[in-house]
Amino acid sequence: MPDVSVPAERRILIVVVAAGLLALASYFVRDAAHGRAFLERNVYNWPVWYCGAEAVSEHRDPYRVEPLRACEHRVRGAVFKQRWAVIPMPLPGYSLVLMWPLLALPFFAGKTVWIAVVFVALGISAWSSGRLTGVWFPAVLLILAPTVGVLNLLYGGLEPIGIAALCAAALAFERNRPSLGGALTVLALIEPHLGVPAVVAAFALIPRSRVAIVAGAAIFALASVALLGWGTVVEYVRAVLPAQSAGEGAISTQQYSLTHLVYLAGVSTKVATTLGSIWYLGAIALGTFAAARIRALFGRASAVVLVPVAISLFGGLYVHNHQIAAALPGALLLATLPLRHRWLAIAAVALLAFPWEFSTRSQEIVACFAVCASILVLAPGLALPRRLVVSCVLPVLFAVGWSFVDALPHSRFALAAQPATIAANDLATTAWTKFLLWTPGRTVDDAATFLLKIPWWLALFALALLATLVLLQPARAGDRSAATEA
Repeated sequence: MPDVSVPAERRILIVVVAAGLLALASYFVRDAAHGRAFLERNVYNWPVWYCGAEAVSEHRDPYRVEPLRACEHRVRGAVFKQRWAVIPMPLPGYSLVLMWPLLALPFFAGKTVWIAVVFVALGISAWSSGRLTGVWFPAVLLILAPTVGVLNLLYGGLEPIGIAALCAAALAFERNRPSLGGALTVLALIEPHLGVPAVVAAFALIPRSRVAIVAGAAIFALASVALLGWGTVVEYVRAVLPAQSAGEGAISTQQYSLTHLVYLAGVSTKVATTLGSIWYLGAIALGTFAAARIRALFGRASAVVLVPVAISLFGGLYVHNHQIAAALPGALLLATLPLRHRWLAIAAVALLAFPWEFSTRSQEIVACFAVCASILVLAPGLALPRRLVVSCVLPVLFAVGWSFVDALPHSRFALAAQPATIAANDLATTAWTKFLLWTPGRTVDDAATFLLKIPWWLALFALALLATLVLLQPARAGDRSAATEA
């Protein structure tokens, strides 16, 4: 981190962060002025959660085509050109329970409140990460904003809540509050495949958190049964999750997972999901061992939560771009530790702070400021003049590269004819898989789509490589004594 006591560095950092946050505020104020159009463009998945809750309130199965499809077409209006199409509701019952107060509101009112929740979650994530790393809070806020904030606001997933819970849990563990940390780690299961690596690592490495973890998991299980019924919970575990992994997880062009890469190579979805599952478990193991090593070397209990999550997103079974934002807090932590190859984490933060997916030029400008701030605060080994050059040139290169790739031809999502094989009682995940397969351009990456994934793949690979190098790093007596005192 730069020495903010040096006037020149402090002034430069303040100017960059202030300009970035002003650009962010300007983007939202200007875009939000469009009112309902802003709500319709953002929180894209809100109809799925809303309609799932509506189905449950009518004592019907939220994982079936009907009544989910009818509700989605009603609230989305003309978005769906294919009247047979439906987007599945993949959340477990307890996630719906946690969101129920918002889902019970009128549709656009719930969306509006959710936008405020995303901003609060972004603030919690940035404040917790700032306390953990010693990086100036406004700088962390700017670094997290393009992905944890803007990108997740566009998609409307539950990732901001999960990321905030992970960051708060890491801070609780760092402050020797294992019960609170365990409870917050369980809360991260609101987005299951982000929370699982943290729960596994915390349960394995922090014994005093186990009671809270078991109690929290039991409460979530009971809440799911109470809301959905035992039969629907079993259906979710035995049918919905495998269908979602073999469908969306394998064939969708929006996937960053190893499952999708293997599928593109011509392997069957069954083999692809099996290989993705094995890789995911291996990545959790690598992240857990690396977190244990970091804790032993530096006494940083926060690594137990943040590092396994970051590593688990490399490859794996099911990874969307907006979910990769969960790797940023772990990357920030690694970038501020005195590791031999810390530059890998710094590079990862810079790559992850740039979303590589924009709908407006204003979002791109905010992302460029975020990359600039990441270099200024995380690369103190560079002299100030060199650091300024890198922090200015790197985001420009990112923006130019993105513009070049984005200008390449993209596959068009041609409309498919209505299939006769989708019934009202089919699993919505099965119907969605057929929709993907019968809509050209949604299952095979074109050159632009594939190239735009490479920077984040490189970032996640850098974190996995650093975790491996940490395991190979010999312990030093001073490190052991410091960890013991902590």
